[in-house]
Amino acid sequence: MTFEQEQIEDQTFEYSYNRALQISSETRRPVRVIRGQDKSNRYTPAKGYRYDGLYIVDEAKLERGKSGFMMCKFHLRRFKEDGTVNIPFRRMTLSMLKDVEKAAKRAR
Repeated sequence: MTFEQEQIEDQTFEYSYNRALQISSETRRPVRVIRGQDKSNRYTPAKGYRYDGLYIVDEAKLERGKSGFMMCKFHLRRFKEDGTVNIPFRRMTLSMLKDVEKAAKRAR
């Protein structure tokens, strides 16, 4: 989740999204990741939304951010599901994308 606002106070695990990820890190239950368009991130789709699979929250912690306020930070690790392929980069050429699709078909 990306927010384009300046941070003006400490984050906490009491905020529902942060709390949900913290609980997931404790229970080891995977979370579903859906990415939306973000021109500054090469892992996001060029437009719209894309389901990127299941992730395990390996770590949930509070750290001081650049602005001096506490931030909730999470380390997510992709959970390999049957029939999934690596997350595509937006900068893939058409031929690279075709290779990924062929590999996915072979894996099935």
